[in-house]
Amino acid sequence: MATNIYENNNPGNITYWSKKGVVGVDYYLGKKGSEIKYKKFNTKAEGLSAILDTMYKYANTDIDKIMESYASTDKSGKVVKNYGEKLRNTYNIAKDVNYDDNEQLIEIMKGITHWENSTNSQDYKKHYLDKDYDDALKMFQEKRLLDRGTVSEQIKDAEMQGLNLNG
Repeated sequence: MATNIYENNNPGNITYWSKKGVVGVDYYLGKKGSEIKYKKFNTKAEGLSAILDTMYKYANTDIDKIMESYASTDKSGKVVKNYGEKLRNTYNIAKDVNYDDNEQLIEIMKGITHWENSTNSQDYKKHYLDKDYDDALKMFQEKRLLDRGTVSEQIKDAEMQGLNLNG
């Protein structure tokens, strides 16, 4: 039987913040009796990419500080202590996140998926495969690429990274 994490493609336990006038964003409630709302994603790649999107929006590269913010909304009392340090030590991640280092970003997604889901079960390793992480990384880098530079610079960068901007 799949849990909410798998059914809703949210391995990073990304919370949902309602905004007035925003339509089409769906959410689910955490464990029974919980008031915490979590985002639903259509695909595994969208949910995994949301981990990086969330980190990137903090405009910080220090993994310890990023993870302090990332986990700050956890009202369950099960927040991972020293989250950034555990990611660094377990997944050999540098203290400073380099958003251009695809290998590091994949390890970060894998690490967060592990820490957010390991207390539930180890089944997440069967649900989230290397292809899912690769697709998520590509999605994240494409969004990030479109947020910067001129069109010709974006195309050149995309070609260098092997990204497809034609859909």
